[in-house]
Amino acid sequence: MFFADRLQQLQQVQGERTAIVFSGQSITFDQLAGNAWRVGNGLLALGVPRQQRVAHLAKNSPEFFEIFFGAAATGIATAGLNWRLAGPEIEQLLNYTGNEVLFVGKDFYATVEAIEANLQFVRQIIAIDGGHPRWQDYRSWRDQHAPTRPQVELRGDDDILLLYTSGTTGLPKGVELTNAGYAATFDAFVGNDILAVEPEAVFINVMPLFHVGGINLTVVPLLRGASFHLF
Repeated sequence: MFFADRLQQLQQVQGERTAIVFSGQSITFDQLAGNAWRVGNGLLALGVPRQQRVAHLAKNSPEFFEIFFGAAATGIATAGLNWRLAGPEIEQLLNYTGNEVLFVGKDFYATVEAIEANLQFVRQIIAIDGGHPRWQDYRSWRDQHAPTRPQVELRGDDDILLLYTSGTTGLPKGVELTNAGYAATFDAFVGNDILAVEPEAVFINVMPLFHVGGINLTVVPLLRGASFHLF
């Protein structure tokens, strides 16, 4: 069972339960899944091809999970960019991995504006927090699409996540994580009692979501039906 399948299952069996708490707002599994499906359908409407990557440059927020699960449901990978990097380094990564769509948070609008003209592949920039004079507002873009799961047949070798190495000896390198590989990781965490949490559990995450620790310690409990507070 792939991650999009697990999210859909949780939407069906415990949709009213809280999935994420962020800035005092509680988001249910039904809301999270519905918004993820909207994002997936939005990416299809933009014509993003299968196994293309979309990039995320923002501090922690629930929108990351909408983008991640929505993209995964359409056979598209999410590349989480390290927002601690300088603008020229972010430019190199975007040009190296060929992302067509960039989701960016308000803290990094100025960073992206400074490198926008040099981005070779990005053809759509979506402002997660809105308020940008030229870029598409994330919520208005998301909400014009259907909250039903995209009708895309997923494969085990589909990349769903691209995590970057630290780049201590050169440009950070993208590590590709597939549907099958991540499903096996999930089963290993749960089957070996590493993160075999119950739905009643509540987690706290303060790690950045561009980091493997931030991802695993949120996605695995979440797909077990637990909730977490995101900071």
